Amino acid sequence: MKYYDEYQKLLRYKYGYHSFLIIIVLSVINFNLTLFMESVKYLV
Repeated sequence: MKYYDEYQKLLRYKYGYHSFLIIIVLSVINFNLTLFMESVKYLV
């Protein structure tokens, strides 16, 4: 039973880390795209 709990804890940290990283990357891409579109809007 102890091994199973450790395995669940490992999975939770692993997928928590991945989802956190994905959220940060998507937020940075969204921010850069917003800046880029704003600058294009002013150029046209």
